[in-house]
Amino acid sequence: MGFVVAGSISSTTSTTPRSKTERHTVLNFIHSRSPNLPILRQSAATDMNELDPTSTPSKMEKRILLVWFHAVVGFVVWNYYSTTTLWPSFFLDIPVRVWSLLHALSAMVFAGGIITTTLLEWQLPSLVMNGGGGGGGGAGKTSDKDKSMLLKWLWQVESKLVLPAVSMSLVSGVVQAFDNYTSLRAAPPHIKGALHVMALFAIWWAWTDRRSQADLREGGFDEAKVNARRLSNLVSCVFLVVLYGMMILKPSF
Repeated sequence: MGFVVAGSISSTTSTTPRSKTERHTVLNFIHSRSPNLPILRQSAATDMNELDPTSTPSKMEKRILLVWFHAVVGFVVWNYYSTTTLWPSFFLDIPVRVWSLLHALSAMVFAGGIITTTLLEWQLPSLVMNGGGGGGGGAGKTSDKDKSMLLKWLWQVESKLVLPAVSMSLVSGVVQAFDNYTSLRAAPPHIKGALHVMALFAIWWAWTDRRSQADLREGGFDEAKVNARRLSNLVSCVFLVVLYGMMILKPSF
């Protein structure tokens, strides 16, 4: 959670009304874990106002995500089959070192975000259940509604990290392939293989991750659904290991 909490100390508090219980579940958890960090608790309160776990994406947000998705996929597919030049060609006017830096940073955030949120999602419900060690008799009791809300909040954090990072990782990787090998078609097998792994990962993510999130959003916290989602997250991490293995070990290169 620290990557979100740390950046919002100077933010202003939203005035959107919401339930006191809903607004302070995560805050109370942080309070029980760090009673001597008032700045951290205030920052967490601000973040909970900005990332409302009870809200659902608006139609405009869904449309933006849809356009974003088609733009990135269209860019990759078009340039995958192009044997002449990159589209849009002005991307090649940007120094390749800039693209290399963007690729390294975005890949780091992409993989780190998935692994970190997987670990947090795996441990968060049990941590909350045991979060009353500070002394309150009833502090260790957390309802399924509260645990469901915490998971939704974590998913919002994940989407704000992973989606921009994976988009930039794909775009910068394609541009570097054109700069180094004149086209994706002429690139070594490990580069094209990495794109294939990313495509399979995207299909897996859409089939399992998004569906399991929707089930938990609509049906509330359910231990069996959470365990199934944990398995899905582990498979996602395996995809990352395969992807990084191909890019670092460069088989057949």
